Amino acid sequence: MKRLPHFLVCGAMKAGSTSFFHYLNEHPQIYMYPKKEVHFFDRDEFYAKGISFYERKFIGAEKDQILGEVTPGYMFLHKVPERIKENLPDAKLIFILRDPVKRAQSHYLHMIRRGLETLSFEDALAAEEERISKGEKGYRAYSYKERGKYIDQIERFDRLFERRQLFFIILEEFQSSPDKTFRSLFNFLNVDDGFIPQSFYNRPKNFARLPKFPGFTRAFKNSFLNKIPNLYKLHDKFLLKEADLKIPLETETKLRDYFRPYNERLSRFLERKNILWDE
Repeated sequence: MKRLPHFLVCGAMKAGSTSFFHYLNEHPQIYMYPKKEVHFFDRDEFYAKGISFYERKFIGAEKDQILGEVTPGYMFLHKVPERIKENLPDAKLIFILRDPVKRAQSHYLHMIRRGLETLSFEDALAAEEERISKGEKGYRAYSYKERGKYIDQIERFDRLFERRQLFFIILEEFQSSPDKTFRSLFNFLNVDDGFIPQSFYNRPKNFARLPKFPGFTRAFKNSFLNKIPNLYKLHDKFLLKEADLKIPLETETKLRDYFRPYNERLSRFLERKNILWDE
């Protein structure tokens, strides 16, 4: 009998999905693939290895546990929904969404930390259309605005899966009412919905960081040194600094205007008057 995931967590950002990985992993009735970001459905080289390769990721689970994994990129790439439908037609899908303007900025800072971004935020936004048109690598890396069009991505799943299989978490609403979100989420997964993950109350303060020496970080991240176990962690511990997250008001206003029609469509899809980001 195959033991494959009962649910998948897709996300609009890595930070939020990482937190939910830990929250879900604490639940005694849930087994999460321990390393997070399996990338089976969005990486061609893994998908080509077949479903048995994927199944082996979950051999550590107890027989009475439900299985899950977190890979944020599943939400974004066009090829993923059909792959999931073909292999896990009854899977439940959890989507974690955040303010698309803040998501775009967080994504931009992440690319700087990885040594892959040299443009200013404004120039990167202006160059996005050309960059993402050059293949999947650029599409993944520089999709600052494209990834914030949540409704376009969700509709690709909605066409293939029943609505009862989809669950949506608005990150800012979760932060203001975590107990309510946990109850709803665990009820959706048919596990004890009275469980509250202790890591939520002990989580460290999250703040964005940027390189102290951008040129060195770019060289390091793009060299073999970044692949040496734990060396990249030392780099990030000592050579990153807390970042100023402020962006020019004009840029933020343009982005909010850009995302507004997509947010309005998302509101209608979720059958709610408005999304918190535009209130």
